[in-house]
Amino acid sequence: MNRPVQYTIRNIPSSVDATLKAQAKKQGISLNRLVLDKLGASPKTTAKPKTYHDLDWFIGSGIPAELEQIQRDIQAARLQARKLAQTEYEAEKAHGKWG
Repeated sequence: MNRPVQYTIRNIPSSVDATLKAQAKKQGISLNRLVLDKLGASPKTTAKPKTYHDLDWFIGSGIPAELEQIQRDIQAARLQARKLAQTEYEAEKAHGKWG
């Protein structure tokens, strides 16, 4: 029977360690699996890819016309805020608050 053997590797440079860990995290696999893959000795079992469902239901769910209206409303509110700030600045300047 062909039983797996366990190894301990010492004196791995910290830069190599960081690179391997980052690659494993990016691929969604364990560090052990990544090293076995790189050695060409990957186990026969395959890990399922990670699937994220955080806001899948929300992305693209808006109606384009509604989204355009929201953008117009935001732009109008920004313009109104700028006009108000300008009016307040001019009033304060007239009263000598600004040099």
